Amino acid sequence: MSLSDDKESNSVLELIAAWLSRKSALVLILMMIQLGLLLAMYNLSASIGKQQLSQSSRGTASAVCGQYEVVFSASTSMQDVQQWALNFNATIVNGPNSRGAFEMEIPGLTLPETRQAFGSLAIDIRINPLCGSSERQE
Repeated sequence: MSLSDDKESNSVLELIAAWLSRKSALVLILMMIQLGLLLAMYNLSASIGKQQLSQSSRGTASAVCGQYEVVFSASTSMQDVQQWALNFNATIVNGPNSRGAFEMEIPGLTLPETRQAFGSLAIDIRINPLCGSSERQE
């Protein structure tokens, strides 16, 4: 083996090392670009989700609002409320609100019928002033 053979083998190894380092740098740059795009897409999807949630809040036309506000007596348990709701096909929409009442949707019952149906379970039942439901008032 001569000195020139060593130089050739060194230069070939140096060429291979230089080629590999350029390729790995390119691969790393491409991976960083992909990661940046992935994070941008994640942030975009999260912001779209927040917009959809904020559009379904109270005050919009499609907001869910309970027609009645019901204040339950202190002796009423959650099991009593659930059983009553099952019996009358009612749902609790929200609650308790700032007035201490639960917003309920009770299909098919007028306000006097609702008061009679609740009996001693509720101490106050009124039309929800935030829903604008005037068709079922006394």
